[in-house]
Formats: sequence, structure tokens, C-alpha cells
Amino acid sequence: VGLGSGGSPVIIELAKAGVGKFVLVDFDRFELHNIVRHVCGLSDLGRLKTNVMRDRVLEKNPFAEVEIFNTNINNAEDARKIFQGCDLIIAATDNIRSRLNINTLSIELGIPSLYGKCAVRAAGGEVLRVRPKVGPCFSCIYADASMEAAAEEM
Repeated sequence: VGLGSGGSPVIIELAKAGVGKFVLVDFDRFELHNIVRHVCGLSDLGRLKTNVMRDRVLEKNPFAEVEIFNTNINNAEDARKIFQGCDLIIAATDNIRSRLNINTLSIELGIPSLYGKCAVRAAGGEVLRVRPKVGPCFSCIYADASMEAAAEEM
């Protein structure tokens, strides 16, 4: 989930490693300011990120099965349907609300999840692995995240 500068390199590396099934989720299109830090190029401007990344996955692994969903992951019902049947959720989104929603569904559906984010101006970053019912979840680690999500809405 999230096919920007964080999610797209992960997807490419997984395709190169031979992962056979991908479920790609993003609602956004490529814009000029995204290109510098993305695996895609100028010819992809204006295209949906899901379509571009499907093409890139199939260039690396033509045997892969790729489903795409051009939707906002914050719609819980849509997200629940998308995640059912997945073995792992990789959350490379750029807002707290989506990470919280992914966390809730990850726990509900019993699907392990990975969260990655870069600090402002790429000064650092962090990765978090969540294994439902085995260790702490995203909300457990980031207890103040729901307050930040509420501030995002303002």
C-alpha cells in the first residue's frame, strides 16, 4: 500500500526476488515533483501509480500475478476486501491515518504487516514489523498516532 518513493523500490526488489503475487494499492498519479526520488521516469507523468508499478513488476518478473486497486486505503470496507487473502501487508503510506487503518485491519485479519517511513527531508527513517497476536502493533508503539491523525484532518 503506497507506491511512492518508499513503496516502489520495495516492490521492484520483491519482483526481482521472484515474488509471484502482488496486490498494489494507491489512488495517486505521478507528478513532476515525485519523479526525482522514484523508480519511474518522465514518461510516466500523469499515469496512475498502480498502472506504472504493475508494468515495472512485469518487466522484472513476467510470471508475476498483479492485481491493482486505485483506491484510498482509508475506506475500511474496500481495504478489508483487498487485504483478504494477502500473506503480508507492506505499508509505505505517507500519513498516519492510513497506517492506523492498515494496523486495525492487519490485526483483525491476522496478516503480518511492515511499516516504513522516511523522516523529513530523508534525514533518517524507520521500519516496524507487526505480527498480530505475537507482539505489539503499530498503535501500541505509536500511542500518540491517533492524535496526529486527527491533526492531519484539520
